[in-house]
Amino acid sequence: MISSNKNFTVKTVSGKEVPRINCRFIQKEYYEINVDCFLMPDDRWHRINNGKIAFDHEDQKYVLIEDSRLINGIVGLDDKNKAITGYFSPNPLKNVRMGDSYCISDEIPAKLGYIEQINSGIFYPKGMMSESKFNAKGINARYGFELQYSAKSSIPSFKGAYDEGYKVVNKNNLKLKFPEELGNTSWGAEIETSNGFINERLCYRNGIIPLRDGSLRHDGIEPFEFTTIPLTGAKGLHTMIDIMDVMNKYTEIGDRCAFHLHIGGYEPSKEFIVALHRVMLRIQDEMYSMFPSNYKFTSQNGFKSKDYCAPIKNIRILKGNTVDQNFEILYNYYSGGNGSFRGFGASNHPKDRDNRQKWQIDERYTLCNCIPLIWGGSGTCEFRQHVPTLSITKMLNWLYICNAIMAYVQKNKVDIANWGDLRACNLDTILSNVYSVECAQTLSKYVQWRKDYMKTMDATGQKELAEDLMSIPYSVLS
Repeated sequence: MISSNKNFTVKTVSGKEVPRINCRFIQKEYYEINVDCFLMPDDRWHRINNGKIAFDHEDQKYVLIEDSRLINGIVGLDDKNKAITGYFSPNPLKNVRMGDSYCISDEIPAKLGYIEQINSGIFYPKGMMSESKFNAKGINARYGFELQYSAKSSIPSFKGAYDEGYKVVNKNNLKLKFPEELGNTSWGAEIETSNGFINERLCYRNGIIPLRDGSLRHDGIEPFEFTTIPLTGAKGLHTMIDIMDVMNKYTEIGDRCAFHLHIGGYEPSKEFIVALHRVMLRIQDEMYSMFPSNYKFTSQNGFKSKDYCAPIKNIRILKGNTVDQNFEILYNYYSGGNGSFRGFGASNHPKDRDNRQKWQIDERYTLCNCIPLIWGGSGTCEFRQHVPTLSITKMLNWLYICNAIMAYVQKNKVDIANWGDLRACNLDTILSNVYSVECAQTLSKYVQWRKDYMKTMDATGQKELAEDLMSIPYSVLS
């Protein structure tokens, strides 16, 4: 009788003495389990030398080659600082190109004397081109995913990557002065560019979604609009700081660009929409005084092709009406007279039922676009009038100002419904009603600073654009 006892040792294919019980006998040789052979999803033990499995340096395990998306490239350095090649699963948070090769991590190229070419995101040997060519901004690559006109469908994947990969950098060590004042507000920024390409790993890490925008097309190129995922709290503010460092390094802006801000975290209601309309009618002239004169009607003098941030239309809603009656008047206007109200976020706008042609909705082109509060499900209000900027100070000050408008409306919407036609309101009143004394005073001084600055400004804002990164004395940062 042959004994089934496996307590004796055997010599494996790698030359080790190993207990027989820890081995598989394959093609007349012994393979140590989980060292020389591995059980794969096909329920078979595969030898590491059979050409069918490979070690995945990303997931740190052996996988079947035919069932994976493995990339063959540089996975590390040996003790002589030479490149080691192997297989790895794609990870958009880390992977880069080194010339014609792929690399598992963006930490490796610099150790091999490679530098990133800004306009492509590809790393090349340091001496291959001049410093100016390495740092020249432009669009010299394509994204590995289809670009959309709207960020909505892309948010889940980019947010997932951001949640996994974002780490605060804050290279200039900026401090947040009033992070708690934003409460549960969420926001998303839309930053139009005139040139530049941000590599995929930085997009995924920082929650930056590249989008198409035909209105930015010029001189044979179609620059990108970069949109953030929804952000909140101190982490969101730090993310904005890091995003602007990335934007300044990789992109350029021009006077045909814009910076739009979506504010969320406020429950949409009929009372809110009516109150927001009343407040905006009273403060919009003051808001326009903070920006170049052409921003009231951007088609003026051929500045832009249409009025992208026009004044709120003075639709007559009466104090004596019920909220339902006044909301119906506003709904009829913002829908273009199409259909009846079915609930907040219950459907897309009747002029863009597939959410693919938002430019068809003429009613959205106002300084304060409340259409996303009513249709589409995002539950945000879009503030559209800011000049193009890559200044984190301007962006965050504007975030706090726009949030104050939303918070003021939410806090006072019942009272606002009873305002008479002569009731006044201004930004100072709004800021002091919502924020602490120090925060409100900082922002009020910034508002006045912008008004004074506009007195020296040209109609299109080209002067401000040239001075975009100027030092600003009033800021929510320090």
